[in-house]
This record gives sequence, C-alpha cells and structure tokens, in this order.
Amino acid sequence: MAPAGDPAGAVSLNGRTMPATIVTWTFAPDWLTPGQAAALLGWDEAAMLALIDQAAIVAEDFGPAGWLIEKRGLREYRDALWEVLSDDPQD
Repeated sequence: MAPAGDPAGAVSLNGRTMPATIVTWTFAPDWLTPGQAAALLGWDEAAMLALIDQAAIVAEDFGPAGWLIEKRGLREYRDALWEVLSDDPQD
C-alpha cells in the first residue's frame, strides 16, 4: 500500500510509490489483503470489508491471517462496476 498522502490508487512496489496501473495489477499477488485491494482501486479498506460482507467479491477467511481477496475477482468486480456506471451507450 502507498503511504498516506499519495494519490488514490497509488501502490508501493519495491519501495517506490506508483499509481495503480496495469503493471501494478499484473504484479500484485493473486490473493490480496483488504488494504492491498483498496490501494489498487483507490478506495479505503472499509469499502473492501463492506464488499466482502455483501459477498460482492471473492474472498476467503484465512483465520489469523484475516481476509484475503482474489485479485481476478476484484478486477472482474471493477470492470462490471465500470460498465454499469459508464455513460457509454451499448447499442
């Protein structure tokens, strides 16, 4: 996750802060903590936990390790949300 004060969606990769791009999505682990998932979307961790609570994204409870979110499912959720909220007509 990026340090506080960095732009929304910024992530820390190899000690450098970068905006969330296709590259950061590609190199992110397959299973993300709620904080890592939030950083990729530019949201906060509470939003990720709410999505888990609503079963809107694929997540597994790993006991002491906490919740982990599947990156592929998160990307599918993001893409579906974009389609629903997009102003582009689909005629």
